[in-house]
Amino acid sequence: MKLLKKLLLVLSIGFIGFVCVFTFAFFTVTAKAKLSAEKLLLPETQILLYDHNDEKLSSSFSFDKRDIVRIDELPTHTKDAFVCTEDKRFYQHNGFDFVGIGRALFKNLKSRSFQEGASTISQQLIKNTHLTQEKTLRRKLKEVKLTWQLERKYSKEQILETYLNTIYFGHSCYGIASAADFYFQKSASELTPDESAMLAGLVRSPNNYSPFKHPESAKLRRNVVLRLMFEQNKIDESTYNSALNATLPTTYSQKSNKSYTHLAVEDLDKILDKLGLDATGKIQLFTHLHEDTQKLLESNQASINAGQTLAVIDNETHGVIAYLSSCGNLMRSPGSLIKPLLVYAPAFNEGILSPATPILDEPTSFNGYSPKNYNHEYRGFVSAREAIASSLNVPAVKTLNTLGVEKAAKYAKRLGLSIPEQDRTLALALGGMEYGYRFLDLLSAYTTLANDGLHTPCNFIRKVIINGITVYAQNNNQVYCFSPETAYLITDTLKTTAKSGTAKKLRDLPFPVAAKTGTVGTKNGNTDAYSVAYTTRHTIGCWMGNPENSPIATTGGDAPTIAIKGVLEGLYHSAPPPDFLRPIGIKNISLDAISYHNDQKLLLADSLAPKNHKINELFDTMSAPNEISTRFSQPTVSAPRADFNGREITISFSKKPPEYYRYKIIRRNKSQEQTVYNGNAFSVWTDKALSDNAVYEYRIIPYYNEHEGKEIILPSIFTGQLKPPPIANTPWWNE
Repeated sequence: MKLLKKLLLVLSIGFIGFVCVFTFAFFTVTAKAKLSAEKLLLPETQILLYDHNDEKLSSSFSFDKRDIVRIDELPTHTKDAFVCTEDKRFYQHNGFDFVGIGRALFKNLKSRSFQEGASTISQQLIKNTHLTQEKTLRRKLKEVKLTWQLERKYSKEQILETYLNTIYFGHSCYGIASAADFYFQKSASELTPDESAMLAGLVRSPNNYSPFKHPESAKLRRNVVLRLMFEQNKIDESTYNSALNATLPTTYSQKSNKSYTHLAVEDLDKILDKLGLDATGKIQLFTHLHEDTQKLLESNQASINAGQTLAVIDNETHGVIAYLSSCGNLMRSPGSLIKPLLVYAPAFNEGILSPATPILDEPTSFNGYSPKNYNHEYRGFVSAREAIASSLNVPAVKTLNTLGVEKAAKYAKRLGLSIPEQDRTLALALGGMEYGYRFLDLLSAYTTLANDGLHTPCNFIRKVIINGITVYAQNNNQVYCFSPETAYLITDTLKTTAKSGTAKKLRDLPFPVAAKTGTVGTKNGNTDAYSVAYTTRHTIGCWMGNPENSPIATTGGDAPTIAIKGVLEGLYHSAPPPDFLRPIGIKNISLDAISYHNDQKLLLADSLAPKNHKINELFDTMSAPNEISTRFSQPTVSAPRADFNGREITISFSKKPPEYYRYKIIRRNKSQEQTVYNGNAFSVWTDKALSDNAVYEYRIIPYYNEHEGKEIILPSIFTGQLKPPPIANTPWWNE
């Protein structure tokens, strides 16, 4: 008994000591922490943006003034949506929900993690307006003191009003008035139950629950909030069921879309979500923006009745230096723009193709899938270079069929272009996808070709500073996608595309440029038109189309390419970009043109071949042909036929003679030899200078210049009448 009393005494003293130490620490740490009425309302400019030179952006890029909404102007169901989701005992506790704290503590101990939180609306308001992003005990103690002061000084309605006017809803929206306008183009007082639930659901993770980025996740989250409202008797069953069936917004307020600014803040949302930080405090956003280039995009918009997006990426910094869109960063089918990325570059990298590889362009069925060329025109055997430059469909599908869709998907992943299972078919070669890609992701993938086959995702943001602390700095991690040789070969074929292919409207630019176009359409007309061009310095892209897929009056090689040409001319009006540097592993090789065109064989040209019988093409030395043609150094022809008709001997070839050869015919009669012909190659030659009852032998020697080929010896021909052997008088059977 005495031992128990001693133990209790020790524990009591220890507890009292702990309380004293904790109390001393609490008042020491929180001594300077004071509630500020001014801080409870965020400044009008919460996010400050800077360009590539760290200069503050001009007013044309700033955000709209933030409106304040009074709590009595909001519908009851809007207030209930936030309370039910974020703090269901908000009106009962004095700033701290000890029931919630206990529940969260139990779940965290059970899962051995810190996934559950228990912050009340009051605590969130203090954290968003008064404290830094650090996750320390010191900051938590300050939060406790300031929350206690907040609850003593303000009513619950005042706290909720301030909270709703300061909370971040993503897409640079601070406060519920701004969010209601951005997401629904209405005032906060007009929000419906489903709209209120969607906004309340955004608070936990504005990036992951944005209806414009992740519509499925946004819908699931909204429905969770609606279920909480129904279970807590804030809406009836009829309202609940009706709200569940409501559609999510698909377009946002255009007056809130500053194009470049909007996408930069979308990047910010992703960064903060990844770092587990809140969009609170003074946020300084350092972007890659070049305002002069941005103005260049604005002046080169096409005068066409369609939505359009223009963007420029710096190949070295991997930064988006200018961006302009009239309808947002939509997901669209990529069309033929995907061919170099997912078909030809992987095939080159795997050694399946070279620019010279002949591919038979003809109507073809692949287990029922029959791709068609534009205007149903087919060209027979074409080189891979021509297939790329002319954007032929059948050769692209044939190449993907040989490469394999799964292998193409692995390359796509390295490029930042994931391919869903339902899209893994041969139609992928032509951009046949259910949802497709966002244009900036495609443009980012093209920078890989300009950067020696190394891929780095492109960004709007270089650096993020919150309350004076750098929380993010761009890290250009590179992913190997293609060899430098493959990147160069694809680039060279795309230079052909810009000179004589589908992007030939760029052909008179006075500097080297690679380009690719793409057009997507239905039986009703074209729905998407793309053009992408890149130099050693920049990658530029243009997309035209409409969100509702209504027809547009252009192809990728027309209006989008014209727009890009204007941007390129503006970018390089004073200093043209240098040409692409050829890797050591790339060689310019001369091929035998006759073997190539007649037999589709890749043979190295004979050293004696004349210029007009050579084809020059680029090859990766690892997969270049090594068999050499001897067509001119060792002339060879097929054996001819020799016939005697009683008066003359005719020598004839079944095939048309090569125009570049000469023939020498040597005739032998008994012991005498004579050159009876020495001249151009022929199909038929006749020898009339014959003697009767003579035996003639002919040797034919093809030659080119002074180089003779292997002689052909024809069978002997007798010019007399052969007499039959005498018939014996005695029957053989009697012998």
